[in-house]
Amino acid sequence: MTKTIQNLEIADGVLYVVSDPRYDDPAFKEACLRIVEFPAEKLVVDLTAVKFISSREVGTLVGAAKRAREKGKALVLRVSIPVRGILKILRLDTFLNLE
Repeated sequence: MTKTIQNLEIADGVLYVVSDPRYDDPAFKEACLRIVEFPAEKLVVDLTAVKFISSREVGTLVGAAKRAREKGKALVLRVSIPVRGILKILRLDTFLNLE
């Protein structure tokens, strides 16, 4: 099943973020909450098309990773080089499961 929310698409346990999330857009947080509820052990947030994320989106990803772990699931982030750099500066590259 595929569901599209603005610049986001959820399909088969993968959340595709097809452009940089807007800072004030609640759709990104909503989509991250939905993906954690998906009935699969491995969930993926694909951020390969994203070049920048703000602290709000980083917080949303950290929260989603924590919720996934509480449910016994793995949340994997596929990230672009710029996003990987941001997460590395924040030292979240060891907390979050990056691909």
